[in-house]
Amino acid sequence: MSTSRFFAVAIGLVSMAAAALAAPVGTGFTYQGHPPALAAGLAVQRYLEEHNLLERVRERGAYVARRLEPLREHPAVGDVRGLGLLQTVEFVADRATRAPFPPEKKFADQLFEMLRARGIMAYPVRGTVDGVRGDHVLLAPPFVIEESQIDFLVDELESAVTQVADKLAQPK
Repeated sequence: MSTSRFFAVAIGLVSMAAAALAAPVGTGFTYQGHPPALAAGLAVQRYLEEHNLLERVRERGAYVARRLEPLREHPAVGDVRGLGLLQTVEFVADRATRAPFPPEKKFADQLFEMLRARGIMAYPVRGTVDGVRGDHVLLAPPFVIEESQIDFLVDELESAVTQVADKLAQPK
């Protein structure tokens, strides 16, 4: 979990036997054991539990996965995968060989800009094949997303993928 400034609130537990095997590690940051940060983290955990948001994530995540499934048939889509509300769509220039788009085509970047213009925030991911080639888009909607918003997201994603793929297929 992180707070708005990407301040990690976490705990790590190890057995005494495992700790004895580890080399001494120097830690001690100004935010270590910070009571207000821990109180905020606990409040978030309580809110998640009281509002049953984890069950909602399971339900909405399953719905997102079902809605994204038809994208597997799109000529520019190599794979759709994820867990819960965290989903990714991989793009390929050739489905038969799973060859990625050339990096200079900037498929993920073009898709990101098109989605952003439609009011959708997604994460463009590049270099997923070998550090240079390969395009994905990561979808991570909020826990409180409604099914109608998921429908909008997937419909716009499919339309944008088609537009970007068509644009890249045109000879220059």
